[in-house]
Amino acid sequence: MARNPRFVKPRTVYEITARTVEGRRLFRPTPALRKAVLDVLGRAIALFGLDVYAFIYLSNHLHLLAMFLDGEQMRGFMRHLGRNTAASVKAITGWSGDVWERYQPIPVLDDTASIRRLRYILSNGVKEGLVEHPLDWPGPSSAHSLVSGEPIETEWVVRPPGGVHATSLVIERSSFDLTPLPAWAALSRAERSWLARRLMDDVAEEARQARNGKPVLGIDALRGIDPFEPTPLEDTPAPLAHFSDEQLFLAYKDERAAFLAEHRRSGAHQSLTRSPALYPPFGFPAALPYKGDD
Repeated sequence: MARNPRFVKPRTVYEITARTVEGRRLFRPTPALRKAVLDVLGRAIALFGLDVYAFIYLSNHLHLLAMFLDGEQMRGFMRHLGRNTAASVKAITGWSGDVWERYQPIPVLDDTASIRRLRYILSNGVKEGLVEHPLDWPGPSSAHSLVSGEPIETEWVVRPPGGVHATSLVIERSSFDLTPLPAWAALSRAERSWLARRLMDDVAEEARQARNGKPVLGIDALRGIDPFEPTPLEDTPAPLAHFSDEQLFLAYKDERAAFLAEHRRSGAHQSLTRSPALYPPFGFPAALPYKGDD
């Protein structure tokens, strides 16, 4: 089935979900993988300059809440993040196949929806009964930084001047800060920390009641799972957008429909003329058709 081109509304908060191939638990939350993923994420944020509000890597999928200037920034950031986290997984686990499936970006259209999505991201790992509290998750997560307000420390191996002919590598230490949600941007750090902690405590209490006395799986058991075994993932259709204001959603649907219609017209022209076409803004540019030897 043909996939629709991605319409990326500029300067909009997006929740991005990415799954590992066949749900394999390639990102088991070991200390080595946690460090490697945070290093890659910090480098990607520095290179592409976007605002990241929250994130978590579960064993077989990623959730990221961020604002993108446009589709080009999203594509470049996600390509860098996906390629380098995949390389880290292969180096640490010995896996040799593909790591990621195609990622799914969903716009978050208003402040109320953004807080709901933050709460959802914080609930991952807890709602599944893996750990008791978001702060207990041992993998890459924004939970501790949201509460403490402290930057996340990272490092990156870089090649000094001389390129491939350089004889040594340099470890570049850095850090990155989470950006406050637009809904919380006017609040003090202490107020944001309190709100984040309250969300996490609510998530933990809701999950505790749902377990009805059943213990969580725990970190040791998590790390003991075979990372290469395929596991089923819920396959429900993704919503077009997250929203609490119906009018904002209807306006977004109209924008998206107009973009798709114009993109199809441009694609038809490009296929017919085998030459570049003018595509509508806010999408990923399409590749030219392969001409072969004619």
